[in-house]
Formats: sequence, structure tokens, C-alpha cells
Amino acid sequence: MWQMNLRSSETMESGYYPERPGEPDCSYYIRTGLCRFGATCRFNHPPNRKLAIAAARMKGEFPERVGQPECQA
Repeated sequence: MWQMNLRSSETMESGYYPERPGEPDCSYYIRTGLCRFGATCRFNHPPNRKLAIAAARMKGEFPERVGQPECQA
């Protein structure tokens, strides 16, 4: 595997994020496609972010919206 030398200002723009199967997905990466911790992030960064979002929706795993009322079904 190749290694990138990044300055701290370049970390978020980097296209490389670690895949860590078995770890929870990085919520910030899932929401935005960026991760400020880059290669040092301890969470999983799925290579196909859109597929990960769709899978979470199918399982009913939506992000918690603090301060928002519960949906009535």
C-alpha cells in the first residue's frame, strides 16, 4: 500500500480514508464524504459511501437528531 505525506490542512481534502471492517462507520464521513482525521481515524470508511447510506436506511438505522421531535408512524 502507498502512503501519502499530508500536512494537517490537507487531511480533510484527502481521498484516502481507512477501511476498518468490524468497526462502526465514521458518521462524519458518511454524512459529508470527508473526514478530518484522515488515515488516523479509528472508524470505518466504506469505499462506496452511497451504498453504506442506502444499507443503513434499509435497516432503519437513521442518525439521531438531537432536539427534534419523534416521528409519528
